Amino acid sequence: MKLADRFQLLRYPLIVLVVLIHADNREIIPDHFPEWKPLGFFGNWLRDLISQDIARVAVPLFFAMSAYLFFLGFDGSREQLLRKWKSRLRTLVVPYLAWNVLSFLLLKFNLLHAYWDIGVWSTFKMLVGIGNAPFLYHLWFIRDLILWVALAPLWYVFAKRVPWLLLIVCAASYYLRLWEFPRPNPEGLFFFAVGAVLGLRSWQGVVIDRYRKFWIGIYVAFVLADSVRIWHGWAELVHRSSLVFGCIALLAVAGIIKESKGRLLQSLETLGAASFFLYASHEPFLRYIRYGMEVVMPRAIDAGAVVTYVVPALVAITVCTGVYYALIRRAEWSKTLFAGGR
Repeated sequence: MKLADRFQLLRYPLIVLVVLIHADNREIIPDHFPEWKPLGFFGNWLRDLISQDIARVAVPLFFAMSAYLFFLGFDGSREQLLRKWKSRLRTLVVPYLAWNVLSFLLLKFNLLHAYWDIGVWSTFKMLVGIGNAPFLYHLWFIRDLILWVALAPLWYVFAKRVPWLLLIVCAASYYLRLWEFPRPNPEGLFFFAVGAVLGLRSWQGVVIDRYRKFWIGIYVAFVLADSVRIWHGWAELVHRSSLVFGCIALLAVAGIIKESKGRLLQSLETLGAASFFLYASHEPFLRYIRYGMEVVMPRAIDAGAVVTYVVPALVAITVCTGVYYALIRRAEWSKTLFAGGR
């Protein structure tokens, strides 16, 4: 099974995991719900396990996938580089700017919240994402990815000529936190490097299927160890290792799904097209669903925190996916602007 086929199957589930990261509602408690009691131990542990441990695998794997697909079959020629840049201009830059401009206009004309007046230079920096998050904060991933793709000639030289040195340096930066800048993301640096090296070698991951039980088992062990958070000085090492093994385990799971040839396989192949639109559109929609539930949710119960964690995520995933299939994919111009032509 080709590695690119595994990526295709994982696109939509990984975006669902991203939504679950953003669904973790503790940042609005107690600010917006001061009278709610915090969740008990099990509730907090389960929410941590899902949003802060399991779901965190999504971003590193996306970086690795993006690099792998960019450098797969890449020969370093100027013609091929320009062709790949042109492709990423359509799939990354255009929707990135379109969503940020749309967000700015909604803010400017008081359609999201109070009128916000900022200068021209500040507006430009937030549209492009210079020095801070873009207007839609979660698009920082696309911003970082655009930067790494723009540096493709440099990546090619190191990944082709000194791959092990590149991986060692980036792994040291990842594990030892040598990269002090919050953006570009230090995880992105390491996982993009891994994807670039594997892509240039057309690696297909045979070893993943051969030892799939081992990879899944070691990931479960690491993610459970990560979730208990008792490791003090070792906590970051455990967490970062769980992300590495999580990426491998998800690729193994994708292989199992592909071999099953069942309804789940067909569903994931179909839903993959909606992944970018779901990623871009779920915020601030998710946040406003959550805020709106303050009106209807009973107060002073632990269940309230659980409901505002689960329900907004399910609603956002369902509605955004439905909008894509009902509207976006039917209009070529909107698919180009808001879904990268996917």
